[in-house]
Amino acid sequence: NLTLLVETCSAVKAAHPHARCIAVGAGSASEDLAKACPHLQLLGHLVGDELAEVYASADVFVFPSLEDMYGNVALEAAASGLAVVAFDRAAAGDYLTGVARLIAPSDAGTFIATTVELVGDGRARQCLGTSARTAMLPLTWAKTAQQFLNAITRAQQVPPRQPVPGVIPVTAQIFAPLPADQASEPLVTIRLLAMRGHHLQWHHDETKFQIRI
Repeated sequence: NLTLLVETCSAVKAAHPHARCIAVGAGSASEDLAKACPHLQLLGHLVGDELAEVYASADVFVFPSLEDMYGNVALEAAASGLAVVAFDRAAAGDYLTGVARLIAPSDAGTFIATTVELVGDGRARQCLGTSARTAMLPLTWAKTAQQFLNAITRAQQVPPRQPVPGVIPVTAQIFAPLPADQASEPLVTIRLLAMRGHHLQWHHDETKFQIRI
């Protein structure tokens, strides 16, 4: 959702000319993003102390993504004591209710307006940041691992489903091309359920594969 990021940064700069907009990360859209939003400072890919320093130096964390499967960065920002603006989904929706500004998915107007408001309201930022960090403190790796283990345990206790007519399990393995007298480990193994008579198609390292069930 980079378009919304550009629109949000532009609105912030228009309302608060002295504000600095910073983005961390790198990818195929970095060059286009720099052209579309010249006042957005792109720091590239950061890890460790460098990333922690950026979190510690910020005031508001803006996360406009609608496609991230989880969005751990929203929790990292909250743990760093930042006021978070994100959509009410994934990690933010699960853990930051009441301690962040959560916006209904796809409500771009409210997302932008909320960010502009927070940038200009130091007291609100401080209250949100303090509450967010307090909410994150119990979320330890040990607790997260235990929740994952509990989910696996519950899944093992669910009775197996009855087979669906026409649906069969498929296992496909891709091997690197080697001479016949040399064995190799599969590059990737894919396991899934498929309807009999259908085609399966996937890509691996820019190579397209297709099989018929």
